[in-house]
Amino acid sequence: MGALYFISDVHLGAQSPAEEATKEALLLDLLERVGTDGERLYILGDLYDFWFEYRHVVPSVGQRVLAALQGLTSRGIEVHYLAGNHDFAIGPYISDTLGCHIHREPFDVEWNGTRIHLHHGDGLAGNDMGYRVMTKIIRSRAAKWLWRLIPPGIGFAIAEKVSGTSRHYTTGKDYGDSDRVWSQIETLAGRGYDYLIMGHSHIAEERRLDNGSVYLNLGSWLGGGAPCALTWPDDKPLTL
Repeated sequence: MGALYFISDVHLGAQSPAEEATKEALLLDLLERVGTDGERLYILGDLYDFWFEYRHVVPSVGQRVLAALQGLTSRGIEVHYLAGNHDFAIGPYISDTLGCHIHREPFDVEWNGTRIHLHHGDGLAGNDMGYRVMTKIIRSRAAKWLWRLIPPGIGFAIAEKVSGTSRHYTTGKDYGDSDRVWSQIETLAGRGYDYLIMGHSHIAEERRLDNGSVYLNLGSWLGGGAPCALTWPDDKPLTL
């Protein structure tokens, strides 16, 4: 059996051209490694800083990454893509053309008797009611239909500004006990998971919970630090 790989919050398209080139090169190196010894790749949201599919137009950012993902699926390596709060509009291009499995809600994985819960991590804060309401509105079919009436060039320009605001909000937010995030995570862990793997907060973290479950946050590929990924050979999580 091959390894499982997990990544989150790459935010392709969010930074300067030089930073994007470095980040994309690192990601392509990782995807090449997945192609060597991987069985599955799990993308836990926000691979793109913004993603929206028009009927005949998709974002031009990260085309080599998309080609690499298609290369993995064509070789029989499963790629599972969980929608994040920046790339929630992934659709037929990602699934039908690239061959990825799309997940729009948190989901579970069992691996050699180990139960893993995968969650992008958004919407867990207790004081994020406004965010949850907004999310339901912008992810609705009506909102997507209206957005497609906007010419792609204008739509992508608007989305770039909105994504930047959302990203800065996430990076500056305290995802801790004051936001009741940990009580939510403890509740999830109580369902018998061995691991809960998330992203969204942009803070890489490993914490053993009271019931013995392990919380792992994959951090972010932003900020010039080492990219954070997780590989699972021999049932042991290793941070790259």
